[in-house]
Amino acid sequence: MLQLDNLYGIIPPIVTPVDENENVDEQGLKRVIDHVLDSGVHGVFVLGSNGEFYALDFAQTIQFIDATKDIENFKVLAGTDYYIFGTLMYCGCGAVAGTANVAPKLVSEIYDKFKSGDLEGALEAQMKLIPLRNTYSYGSFPVVMKDCLNLMGLNIGSPVRPISHCSPARMEALPDAAVKKALDGKNFGGGGKVLVVAIGKAAWNMASTAKSVLGDKVAKGLVVTKYDHIKGPIEGFEMIEAGHPIPDENSVLGAEKALDIVSELKKEDQVIFLISGGGSALFEQPLPGLTLEDIMDVTDQPMQ
Repeated sequence: MLQLDNLYGIIPPIVTPVDENENVDEQGLKRVIDHVLDSGVHGVFVLGSNGEFYALDFAQTIQFIDATKDIENFKVLAGTDYYIFGTLMYCGCGAVAGTANVAPKLVSEIYDKFKSGDLEGALEAQMKLIPLRNTYSYGSFPVVMKDCLNLMGLNIGSPVRPISHCSPARMEALPDAAVKKALDGKNFGGGGKVLVVAIGKAAWNMASTAKSVLGDKVAKGLVVTKYDHIKGPIEGFEMIEAGHPIPDENSVLGAEKALDIVSELKKEDQVIFLISGGGSALFEQPLPGLTLEDIMDVTDQPMQ
């Protein structure tokens, strides 16, 4: 463990996973900590504002600390996500970055590249982080990072009351920042075609962002989304609206169109496949012996 006078690096303030009764989910907590440490951050910060400490009673606080006490390289540091690069330039030693819950590799890249002397690379990583940090305004603090982790499949539960999830409109907007962060600065050269397939309730948002980032590099695209979720044309993209949560004929059509797009790929071509919530209903191809009606029935049963 580092001493207080020898702190450094990227230290994400860990969110607090909870179960349906708002008790600390120790296994979920360990999943989040493993997720960030395995991705290169230099320690973790527990029971901060990102961790909803204000909503935990004394017993829950002890439970949280007990779940983390055996973790190696446990360090504590303060800072702000917008100014990691600036802090380092002014002889700072690192940052506690809430966005490192969601993008630990990118946040750590700011510090690691700075320390290696790659100031241009560190600044580039800092600029890529800004769209994600901007999403903090999408809901009450600190719900956005928690909702992002759930979207990523870490399944860490709901915000602790009275804080609630981001609104449905804001939840659809979250993938915009993720797509921009993932594509900015990437090299899609090589002489081949770049194809984009976007599926899910946020498919239009993701495809629109991909097109704005890549521009004319996109040769062709496909959007498969829920009814009434297409917000206008995107140059070069075909649009299909389909059933959600119960799939329908257009869900099968969307899958067929995607397979058609990629059927004549060459080795130098590249496909960007963007998926958000709802994709499992909006994108269907029944296996031999099954029908669309079978899938619709199985999907409907748990909703009864």
